[in-house]
Amino acid sequence: MPPLNTTFFSVYTLLRQLNRFFSLISINRTMTPIKKKSIVYLFLFILFVSSHVSGRESGAGGVLYTTIQGTTYLLLADHTYNKRGWAAFGGRLDGQSPITAAAREIEEETNGVVNRNWTIKQLPSSPVHTVRDGTWHYTMYFLEIPFKPAVQFTSANPPVSLKGTRERGPYTWVKLSVVMSALDQYRSGKELVKLPDESLPPNRKSSWFWPVFLNSLDLAEKQGIFPW
Repeated sequence: MPPLNTTFFSVYTLLRQLNRFFSLISINRTMTPIKKKSIVYLFLFILFVSSHVSGRESGAGGVLYTTIQGTTYLLLADHTYNKRGWAAFGGRLDGQSPITAAAREIEEETNGVVNRNWTIKQLPSSPVHTVRDGTWHYTMYFLEIPFKPAVQFTSANPPVSLKGTRERGPYTWVKLSVVMSALDQYRSGKELVKLPDESLPPNRKSSWFWPVFLNSLDLAEKQGIFPW
């Protein structure tokens, strides 16, 4: 789906063009207001359908990890408003570069705990994997961050000025070995791969890895992008 500002601009432009069209032709004097409105609705419907069928908007995000006494952990979060499953962080570009969009999404989806300005400085030197499908692409960075308890992400109080928070949570650190085991199960055809009970915090919506996330990891490993 295209970004909201792009859709709004398209609708606004369309309405202006329709008004200009009606003012230039004689049909403007004979067409009833109801018929004019019907034509406008028809054009808006065509615009709506084309904006959804024409393609997805490209995106970017990050897999956050840390190492404690030689053991690597990935920070994962549940989805607050649906049951997609546990995954890393990311979203739409919204007209930004992949690095800027990834830093924004990481900050928003960690409730402000991982600062976007710090992230922007780190990403250029971080391993990156890009999935492409025609004109659509998703850029996934692998970013090492200092360890902070998962509860700190869940209980953080981001400033009101930071939009897009509270979309994710709760959070948990999952051992890399657990994630790799889940990846193997996903590759073998298992539809939903569950996290171990000891990794699951209370107040969660789901207990499985988001298959889209596992698919992205699968592609990244096959291209040798993993940093560990």
